[in-house]
Amino acid sequence: MSDGMKCHECGNEHTDWEKDGEHAVNSGSHQGIVTRWECGICGEITEAGRR
Repeated sequence: MSDGMKCHECGNEHTDWEKDGEHAVNSGSHQGIVTRWECGICGEITEAGRR
């Protein structure tokens, strides 16, 4: 994650994220693999889609 990602909980944009896992999504409007990332500042989990 070289560009940084903003945490929706603490509001910080940073690159201190740890991969928490992945899962498949197939919900009609969304399909693919979603990666879970844990914020290195506040610990909040954020899910990001992968293409």
